[in-house]
Amino acid sequence: QNQKSSFDIRTIQIAFWLIIIYVLQSYSFTVLYGTISVLLSSIGQSWKSLKSIGNSWKYLAMKPAHNLIIVILTFTSIGLLLESTIAEIFTDQFNPENNFALKTVTVSVGRSLKLFCSDGNAVDNGALYTWFRNGIQIAQLKRTKNQNTNGFSYFEGINRTLFVLNIKAVEPNDFGIYECRVDRSDFKTSYNITIEVELNDDFKIKDIHSSYTLDKSRTYLQVLLTWEKPQRMIGGTYTLWKSLSEDGQHLEEHSPIFSTAILANSQQNATSVIDGNRTLQKIEGIQTNSYLLLDWSCDQTIHFKMAVANNVNGRVLYSPLTDIYTIKKYNPDRIVNVKTHSLILRDTVGLIVQWDVSIEERMLITHFDILYRKKLDNNLDDSNEWILHKHSDPSQTKVEICDLQAKSEYYIKLRAATGNCTGEWSEVITTDKTIDESQGPVIKNVELVTYPKIPNKITVKWQLLDNKGLADGFQARGYNIMLQLLGSSDIQEINVSAFTREMNFEGLEFDGEYTASVAVLTQLGKGSYCCNSKVKLPDSTSFKVRKIQSVYLLDQKKNYLQFLLKWENPTIKAKGKYTVWQSSNEKALSLENFDKSNGTFLASNDFNITFKAEFSSNPFYVMESWICSVQYYARVAIMTDGKLQSPLSPLFSLDVYYPEEVVDISFESTITSSKPALILNWKYSQVQFPNLINEVEIQYRVVIEEDVDQGNNWNTLLYDNPSQATFTLPDLEPSSQYYVRIRTKSGACIGEWSAAKLSKKTISASSGPVLEDVSLGLSKLLPNAINVKWVPVKSTSNHNENLHTRGYRIKYSLVNSSEYETIDVPLRKHEIEIENLQLEGEYVVLVSIRNQLGIGNYSCAGDPIKLPGLSNIYIPQGVEARPVANEIAVIIKWSGIVKNSIGFDTIGYRIKFRNLNDSRESEITVDSASKQIYSLKISELEPASVYQFAVATVTTFGTGRYCCEAEGERILVQTFKAPEKPNNIEYEVIADNGITLKVVWTEPVSDSVVKSYEILAKLITDEGKEVIVENKNITKTLYTASNVEPGSLYSFQVAAISNIGIGPFSESVMIQMPKVPAEVKDIRTEIKFDDTVQYSIYNTFIQVTWEEAESDYPIIEYEVKWRRENSDFKTLKVTGQTFCNFKGHSILRRSPSLNFTVKAISKVGAGPASEEVYFKIPIGPQRIKEIRTDTTIEEYSNGVVYPLICLQWDRPDSDIEHIAYRITYSWENLIITKKTGKKSRNRKHIETQTVYVSETSYCLSSDELKMGIHYTVSVIAISPVGNSEPSEAVKVQFPSIEDAPVPSNFTAKPLPIRGLAQFKWQAPKPSKLGFKVKGYLIKCKAGKREKLERVPVNQTSTIIKGLYPGLRYVVSVASITQMGIGPFCCQKSDFVVLHTHGAPHTPNYKDMEIQIVNGTAGLINVTWKRPASTLDITRYRIKLLDSFKDWRYSNLLEFEAVSESLVLNIKAARRYSLVLQAVNEIGIGRNSKPLSFMLIFTKVLLIA
Repeated sequence: QNQKSSFDIRTIQIAFWLIIIYVLQSYSFTVLYGTISVLLSSIGQSWKSLKSIGNSWKYLAMKPAHNLIIVILTFTSIGLLLESTIAEIFTDQFNPENNFALKTVTVSVGRSLKLFCSDGNAVDNGALYTWFRNGIQIAQLKRTKNQNTNGFSYFEGINRTLFVLNIKAVEPNDFGIYECRVDRSDFKTSYNITIEVELNDDFKIKDIHSSYTLDKSRTYLQVLLTWEKPQRMIGGTYTLWKSLSEDGQHLEEHSPIFSTAILANSQQNATSVIDGNRTLQKIEGIQTNSYLLLDWSCDQTIHFKMAVANNVNGRVLYSPLTDIYTIKKYNPDRIVNVKTHSLILRDTVGLIVQWDVSIEERMLITHFDILYRKKLDNNLDDSNEWILHKHSDPSQTKVEICDLQAKSEYYIKLRAATGNCTGEWSEVITTDKTIDESQGPVIKNVELVTYPKIPNKITVKWQLLDNKGLADGFQARGYNIMLQLLGSSDIQEINVSAFTREMNFEGLEFDGEYTASVAVLTQLGKGSYCCNSKVKLPDSTSFKVRKIQSVYLLDQKKNYLQFLLKWENPTIKAKGKYTVWQSSNEKALSLENFDKSNGTFLASNDFNITFKAEFSSNPFYVMESWICSVQYYARVAIMTDGKLQSPLSPLFSLDVYYPEEVVDISFESTITSSKPALILNWKYSQVQFPNLINEVEIQYRVVIEEDVDQGNNWNTLLYDNPSQATFTLPDLEPSSQYYVRIRTKSGACIGEWSAAKLSKKTISASSGPVLEDVSLGLSKLLPNAINVKWVPVKSTSNHNENLHTRGYRIKYSLVNSSEYETIDVPLRKHEIEIENLQLEGEYVVLVSIRNQLGIGNYSCAGDPIKLPGLSNIYIPQGVEARPVANEIAVIIKWSGIVKNSIGFDTIGYRIKFRNLNDSRESEITVDSASKQIYSLKISELEPASVYQFAVATVTTFGTGRYCCEAEGERILVQTFKAPEKPNNIEYEVIADNGITLKVVWTEPVSDSVVKSYEILAKLITDEGKEVIVENKNITKTLYTASNVEPGSLYSFQVAAISNIGIGPFSESVMIQMPKVPAEVKDIRTEIKFDDTVQYSIYNTFIQVTWEEAESDYPIIEYEVKWRRENSDFKTLKVTGQTFCNFKGHSILRRSPSLNFTVKAISKVGAGPASEEVYFKIPIGPQRIKEIRTDTTIEEYSNGVVYPLICLQWDRPDSDIEHIAYRITYSWENLIITKKTGKKSRNRKHIETQTVYVSETSYCLSSDELKMGIHYTVSVIAISPVGNSEPSEAVKVQFPSIEDAPVPSNFTAKPLPIRGLAQFKWQAPKPSKLGFKVKGYLIKCKAGKREKLERVPVNQTSTIIKGLYPGLRYVVSVASITQMGIGPFCCQKSDFVVLHTHGAPHTPNYKDMEIQIVNGTAGLINVTWKRPASTLDITRYRIKLLDSFKDWRYSNLLEFEAVSESLVLNIKAARRYSLVLQAVNEIGIGRNSKPLSFMLIFTKVLLIA
């Protein structure tokens, strides 16, 4: 210390701290390394102090004893410092404290990993080290020095040993929490660290591809993503992150949208908006290495990243993300090389458009869109709208467009479309002008032919130029021939069919020159005309009609005036008949007005044409339809079928006809048929056409009131003998003048009226003589008659000689009366008595002569004469009257005479009597021949009444005056009184099969004995009228009436009858009779049957029900009448109920209908029968047309499953609603009997069963029937009214479990985990037999070992555990249905074999080698060859026995190695035995045979 170079104090400080570190490391790593962290700075600062050690050697040599301790400490410090330095360097690389301080360490798969654990002690202290992963022990080692085992190794330093856990290649399942526990007698501790495994690129998805596809309907474009499976994948699925970029921009790899945080937090199937125009969607659970994008729009750009979600022990580990994969906006192929060609398409102008596609991907093109529009002449193209044509056959790049306009240019553009994605439009092209009719076929030659004998006919012939225009689709549909008269606008044009090569033109202009052209008619119309050939017609002069004349004549019956045209035949007569045209207008028949096309002159508003076509072959014509006094014109020609065969004749003017006139009319008066008449005479004027009058028309009218004009009130007569110019007008009025006028008629021609002439007066009756010397007087025999006498007068020359006396007429009347009575007297009588005149009347009488015209002038017969009256008749005297006892009668007496004044003879007497009580008056007349002529008994008088009597004489001419009518002379008599009216009337109504009425009363008070009673019973009708139904006399005070009308209202009265007469009737008693039951209403008919489905017509009945009828008395019974169609009624009595049943097959089948009436019966009687009710018996069902079968399988809630054969049919036509069905099914049953002798009696038996159902379907179940048997089924429709015929039988069979669907494409592969294998298959197609797949059963069989695994139906892959490693399994899969397990697939020639992964094979000890490491004693390197293994060997287990004893019972050491070599530290001269086991994912292989060796010096000696 006294010398500066002897010793640096810092060296002592370093040594001191190193000693402390050395001591502390034995107790705690935490304290140790905490201390190191504090003191490392001191070590660094003291590094210069180490240099002082070299300077201290001299001092140590000078004082060896003193400084020995310092030297030892110094070198010890140096050693500790070196050891600490090595340890620090080591821990910088593999520092367990650093690892544990991180808490979480992430390591990639395939990388090696070492975890350190140490107790900080360098001595062999027997500590127990144990490593745990996720709580499960994975390694344990009891510490002995210089040992390495089981993947652990020691790194031995100067003062401590680190226990290292070596993981050669990290696997995905190496993640978790690792814990190292150190346990020794004086110290315990543990360390924890979390290892996160990061999958490497072996798990990364590679080679992503995309392709476009269309949906089944080829409507929508879809994108199919496919990729290669990663090199490694652990039970995982694929996850896809999709980003939609609306702006279509490409995303770079570093785009923030695919950041790790966003990918980790994106939810399954949820879309998250990342920024304004981008979204991110996560799609998980993709099972296969493909994904179909359905919700994709072709105008979008989509970016993808993908990863595999590996399932590692229930934890999802994502593989590294792929690079961004972009699906750009889809543009269908562009259209190029567009070409067009115009031709005829479907009879219209069309275009064929052809094009090419830029990229040949036509499988994705669904259609092409073609837009076209016409190019306008004014180039205003925008004003013409585009027309869309859709071409739906993408395999054809050619389309036809029809209905275009000829000779036009069109704009066209196209685009391809894939479903709903459309490409870009091609460039707009302009087509050439479309085809027109001028480019079609043409005529090459036209020939015109004339005929000498037909001067107006031309035949046109032509030929067609071959093949022109046919390539463009033109077809010759016909020809258009145009024929024109030169120098005229007359053109004839006609179309003919395509098969015609010539055409005749007739009726042409004579002497004309014609030119003809022909054009072809195609689909587009008329083509170009050809040739314009000319020809001149022959001269037509010799064909004209000559010398036309006209004649008037009457027809044979002289009814019509006719006009005859005649002419001479032409020099050359053409074929045909003469035709005449006539008109009253000269212009109408001008040549300019003639229409050659149909051979007629044209009519107009100014004139009409009369046309008589082809009427005769003779040269004359009789005109019947014409008007007289009209100038007519005519032309004649020869025609055939409306065509001129000769030229028109010159215009001919016909003579005008005027009928004759009547002149010089004269008159004579006469008498015809006792009527005045006039004889007419006249003369005819001279006329142009004599002897043509066939009738004379005469009109006349009477002159009234000095010839006041009577208008047209003429009387008309026709005279058919005009040659006699005289006529008698009959039946005229006498003493009258007439106007007369006359005109002539010649057929339909009528002349002018003559001037009206006035006649002289006609003869009258007063023109005859008048009677003289007429006298009057009273009749000597009758008082009411007058006698008239006159002297006849002879005719004189002063009167008309045509009047003759036929008799006389007497006219008489009262003086004050204007009405006359007339009497005609024959010519031979000259006296007459006028009888039956009015007595005391004064009469005037006139007499006249009757001639053939009537009555002449009357002459007066003198002054009026008066007749006598009735006042001269005798009046009876001595009149008296008295009443008769006990009678209502009076006896009256009087005195009379027999003879009266002249003419009045007595024939009897008239007695008049009047009842003063009611002023009624009666008369009785008695004959004078009666014995009691002066005494009379008058009966039938009213009782207790006062009567006044009077008597008068009756003569042949009337009754005289009555006596006793003056006051004080009257004769009055009073009659006796009749009984009073009965009282106390009572009645009783008794109803018993009818109504009996009993009425009683008491006897009334009467002046005489009551002999009887008069009963008056009246029926009161509904209208209130009274109808007498009973009026008779009875002797008792009791009245009984039987069979009284039920329900009627009666009025009853009774009156007493005595000798005096009948008394007054009693007060009316109203009696209401009980009614019979009312009419039965609401009759209903209904088919009734049992409520089962086994309908039987024998159990069916028709039930007739009705409402209970209203009745005053209880109803005893109902009478029901019924009848079948066309039969009589039958009667059925029903008691106590309002219904009855008609049951039985005969009722329902013998007639198509029934008729019913019902009436109710009570004690009162039977009510009215109801209206007849018609009931149509319904017709049963028709035959079922078709039975449809369907096989299914029914599963019940209790787990029972039955196959079903379901039958279904349509409901047949039927009148009845209730239809059931009888299902009959039969099958053959083989009956096996015992053999009898050499023969067997086995026979087939047909068994049948029947089922009744109510629906139109039924399922046959296998719980009732047998599987595998064919059943014959038929159905009969049954109803209560009859059954149908059986349907056509069908054959059915139940499905068996052997028919169950079988999975396909079954594959199996082992997994690199013990006892695990993966199986995949394809789900079977849906079963038509009704099998429902509920799951799958996988069978793995290896020898006698068999394992069955059930899989849910929603899986088509599974992993099975528990298989024996290293075995050959035959595997198969079957569907689990509701009926059970179906047949297994792959059990025959196509069976599937699975070899499971096993533990590694046993290492061969002969392949082991032992070498000394670098000549170092004690260190040997053991190497061996890799044994056979289907999986990678993860490590090896080495057991080292250090004894000569059997290794199984000796103390052994265990080591682990991850490669085929291991370095061991052994001792020399000791015998070791080594056993090797290989380990893979499945397990540990078998022990190798032990290899014994010994280390002798630097060589290894193999003992065995």
